[in-house]
Amino acid sequence: MSRKRLFRAVLAGWLLSVPAVLIYFASDAPHAASRPGESLVKLTFKHPGLTSEVCRERTPQELARMPAHMRKTKDCERTRPPVHVEFSLDGRVLLARTFPATGIMKDGPSYAYETFPVPPGSHKIVVNMRDSLRKEGFDHYFERDLTLAPGAVAVIDFDNARQNFVVR
Repeated sequence: MSRKRLFRAVLAGWLLSVPAVLIYFASDAPHAASRPGESLVKLTFKHPGLTSEVCRERTPQELARMPAHMRKTKDCERTRPPVHVEFSLDGRVLLARTFPATGIMKDGPSYAYETFPVPPGSHKIVVNMRDSLRKEGFDHYFERDLTLAPGAVAVIDFDNARQNFVVR
């Protein structure tokens, strides 16, 4: 083996061992989801708002210009309204936010993932959600008293099949 090849082999071994040692020690580092003595409440959902039912009748001229297999008399939007959520803890509103519909045509679901550090103990949680075209009020209501131990994590999710919030 020539000196040049030996040098390259030693250099490659050294360059590969440095990241391996760093990864080994970094993977052993402790990680906590919250600060010691604190609890977490997570609000999460993947929810499609109600489909917008804004339709209009096509004119006979529009229908004549279309291929025969595409001639539908109604032209309806595919968009979904954004999902508006208000989250309250012990009477204080911690989140009032609108989550837009995803997708190019704005016809996909809205996504939310919010984390709230809270002190351990008993808390009253209220979540209100509007997923329709209405401007005022809410379509879904959730209210629950939760008792959280230090370090506990409560996940509030929206069950699309049952159309209500659940705590996991």
